Amino acid sequence: MSIDIQGLYDSLLDASYRGITFYVIDTRQEVGRRIQRTLFPGKDGSNFQDLGVLDGPIRVTGLLSGDDYVAQAAKLRDAFRTAGNGHLVLPWIAPADVYLQGPASISFTQTELRIARFEATFVTDLTASAPTTDTLALLMASIDDQVTQAKAWLAATIAPVLPTLAALSYATRWMSTAASMWTSLVQGGGSIDILNPAAMPAIATLASLLAASGSTWGASAASAIAGVPQAIAAASVPTPLAAVGPGGSTATPPAADPAQTATLLLAAIPLLAASYSDPSPGPALSAGVRGIAISQAISAASDIVYVSQQDAIAWRNRLVMALDGVISATANLVGSNPSGIAPSWRSLTALRSAFMADIAATIGRLPPVVTIQLPATMPAWLVAQYLADGQPGAVYGCYQDIIARNKISNPAIVAAGPIEVLA
Repeated sequence: MSIDIQGLYDSLLDASYRGITFYVIDTRQEVGRRIQRTLFPGKDGSNFQDLGVLDGPIRVTGLLSGDDYVAQAAKLRDAFRTAGNGHLVLPWIAPADVYLQGPASISFTQTELRIARFEATFVTDLTASAPTTDTLALLMASIDDQVTQAKAWLAATIAPVLPTLAALSYATRWMSTAASMWTSLVQGGGSIDILNPAAMPAIATLASLLAASGSTWGASAASAIAGVPQAIAAASVPTPLAAVGPGGSTATPPAADPAQTATLLLAAIPLLAASYSDPSPGPALSAGVRGIAISQAISAASDIVYVSQQDAIAWRNRLVMALDGVISATANLVGSNPSGIAPSWRSLTALRSAFMADIAATIGRLPPVVTIQLPATMPAWLVAQYLADGQPGAVYGCYQDIIARNKISNPAIVAAGPIEVLA
């Protein structure tokens, strides 16, 4: 019997222990104060002493899935048997170094093929520094680290091949082709009209950078390669309002739609993968710039205002699929230069953990989309008043959402039957 894990557990979120990812079903943690109660003979009263904060054990119920679920379970078993503390990343609790408390259990059943379940209890390593709970700040720091590592990798990749004339020619052609690809992506209408002028200076720098044999050219080329996706992502960040603008104006310059910006950067990833594969150092250049593109797509997506849990989950799935592809492409190159590529690979996996933690916190704050049954034909305004539950300020928003979500052409007549609404 085979179970469609995505169909049954679409709302499950990723977690990891010692770098091994799994789906988390539920998490429980005991928290409070350490209270010592003292009883005295011959007295009815008690004495209580407060011994400080109690960060109790973290109990995790998780799930592994896929054709290689037995191999995944074996890796997790080895992780549980490893001495010392390990890094635990959960959607709802800040990442922490933990110790496994007591034995963990891993279970298989014939009614759930391709699935393994486990239960484990962890205690936080209090000797480690307390992690921040600001998931967005952790995500932004992880993005910055990934870009830094990717640029270092790109610079180290380009520099060794430059002494040959063929490599000089190839590097120049590579950057010219990359500039043309980016130019084609940022030409269009709508929000692209904002991305185009924001990206064109960086594209022009990339296209005009001539290969040279100087010791600093590798770093210059890496900055030019990374500069284009960074400029595109920056275009979706609203400019802070000036106290007094030119001529006394205080208008805020328009920013690109972050969803459209992230979509454009995601579209660049397969183009980069297909166009720059050979010869060497083409694969390394392609993987490096793809890593920067996906990090900037995640950065842009962090500014998207999601309406429902389903919207956020759909974006999470898109970004994780692209990120996993870049991680896999980078891992395939580790054999050619382990010491040079490993830091970039580690920064990508850390970015994945930080993104999953941040998007999980976002999903938890959003309402889900549910289906309700209308018993009879009625106006959308009446349905909105019911959903607003006595909050007059929420009626119009519910009304607009009902019309847009269900593509209602005549709001005065909504036919009986199922419609989707925000819970």
